[in-house]
Amino acid sequence: MVLEASLRADRVKGALYGAFIADALAAPTHWFYGGRSQVQQEYGPSGIRGYTKPNEHLAGSIMNKSSTTGGGRGGYGDGARSIVGRVINHGKLAYWRPGADFHYHATLAAGENTLEAQLLRIAVKVAAGGGGGSFDSSAFLGEYVRFMTTEGSHNDCYAATAHRMFFANRDRGLPLEQCPDNDRHNVDAVDSLTIPIAPSLFASSAPDCHADVAATVTAIRASPSSVAYAHHFSDLLRTIVTSQPAATFRDTLQNMSTQPPASFDVAKAVSRSRSTEDPVTACYLEQSYPSALFMMYKYAGALTLAGGQTAWTRAFEEAVLANANRGGENVAQGSLIGAAMGAACGFSSLPASLVDGLAASESLRKDIDAFVEASPFVKHG
Repeated sequence: MVLEASLRADRVKGALYGAFIADALAAPTHWFYGGRSQVQQEYGPSGIRGYTKPNEHLAGSIMNKSSTTGGGRGGYGDGARSIVGRVINHGKLAYWRPGADFHYHATLAAGENTLEAQLLRIAVKVAAGGGGGSFDSSAFLGEYVRFMTTEGSHNDCYAATAHRMFFANRDRGLPLEQCPDNDRHNVDAVDSLTIPIAPSLFASSAPDCHADVAATVTAIRASPSSVAYAHHFSDLLRTIVTSQPAATFRDTLQNMSTQPPASFDVAKAVSRSRSTEDPVTACYLEQSYPSALFMMYKYAGALTLAGGQTAWTRAFEEAVLANANRGGENVAQGSLIGAAMGAACGFSSLPASLVDGLAASESLRKDIDAFVEASPFVKHG
């Protein structure tokens, strides 16, 4: 039985909002490898309880060791050589200075999204404005370049390796289709899965969706493993959106998590966990993606996919706050957790304070509403 379009719309809207909410909540504790104790040391005994401005400084930050001229570490360039500050992330080069200890997102306000979620929003707008009922990956690439190279387009001081490598190649004069690159270390990472959330929720057919997701990933990075994981998460999201209300979130997640490339028995992992702490992982897909699935399963409990449940409101809020308070790579993972649990919750049951507290919430609402209105997936399933 096909779900009513209104329920699909509520779930798709919930997924998009969930991704933005979880990203903004986690920004203050991104790459806190000391876990909850470090979060409490930096933000007080209660940790993160809502949107919080990231601290300006972070002991142990390695942004000062990261290359500003391309990918990886080292290679801090002056104004003439640096990609950061000159080509992208204008005015932010000083935050990367060797010996400094700036937080990766020191320049963000409370409730403001990181660069990766800002790029998800670009993909949302490209889809909504396409007019042809399909996601135009070439239009996304053009908007990606325009956004990244326009001074003042965003306020984040950090840009991941994939972006720095792309624009280093472009700066050398390579055509855009040859700019995606891979350092075999930081590009095959969970941040590759944030932007594809938009095309995952747009195309009506699964083959078209897979093609759009792959094109979106490969527009920015040369990473077959990122494409494989993005396809897996796309399938998971679409399954949640189209599942019958009587289905349980955990059963849906378990059935999907055992399939490659995840190949992860999430039910067994959660049941066998004896730690009171949530997992803290780095960005690499093989550890970060199962970690995100773990968090989804743990905090969803036995809830079904029936809409309008106040229990889902509580479960969603508990999950995204727990993700913010565990540290590690929790921003991109947060977008996945927020999208999956936001879809299950539905926009109508999301905590209103988290929806309204996002920076630029009114313009974001217009973008998401336009996406939902244009989405063939919402209209036809």
